[in-house]
Amino acid sequence: MIKNQLKVLWKDLFNDELDYINWYFDNVYNEENTKIFLKNNKVYGMLFENSYHISIGEDRFMGRYLVGVGVTPEKRGEGVMKELLLKSLKEAYDFGEEFIYLTPIDKKIYERFGFAYISTLSKYELEFPVLCDFKKEFKIEKIQDESYDQNILIKLKEFYREVSQEYYIKVAREKENYKKILSEIFCEDGLIYISYDIAGKINGYMSLVKSESIYVKEILFKDKDTLEGLLSILYGYKDYY
Repeated sequence: MIKNQLKVLWKDLFNDELDYINWYFDNVYNEENTKIFLKNNKVYGMLFENSYHISIGEDRFMGRYLVGVGVTPEKRGEGVMKELLLKSLKEAYDFGEEFIYLTPIDKKIYERFGFAYISTLSKYELEFPVLCDFKKEFKIEKIQDESYDQNILIKLKEFYREVSQEYYIKVAREKENYKKILSEIFCEDGLIYISYDIAGKINGYMSLVKSESIYVKEILFKDKDTLEGLLSILYGYKDYY
């Protein structure tokens, strides 16, 4: 079965946890949005396309985010990735899509196909003692499973729309986007902390997963006090990590 081969190849190439791989194929995977290189009924290369709306300034475009682009080691250097990428690029052009992006391990691989740098994903490391003086000024709610109030999705969408106005390039997020984001967090046994101002409106949130250390996947906030409040939550884990 092709789907099972794709799962095995994903695990081999990217070494993600099986729970996450199963979540992706149960919730995101779409056969029509997947490009594969198949020979003698065996998958040697794959590329997954996820549709998003991208806002650039005042304009909004339909685009695709490429993930899971990979080729088995024994087939690398034989043009497999080139074939998959060119198929995806041509299809996007034919459909009138104007924006295609990805997060590459090595950007040089993709530059020859017309991709160009737009931003860097930054990673910061903090030791627990740095957080000891941070104080919580606002109410913070923890969500850790699918039993949350569905109205929170609308509130998150509205908060994101407000706080992301300062960004020139951004992914548009609607209610369904946040539903999928939370589902992905929970599949990794993660959780999300949501901060509320005195009027009861969301002024920040932080999603995280815990393994040998605590990894904050995303944090958005309106001001310094909100940021400090969210980070103060992390200090509460100091005795366990």
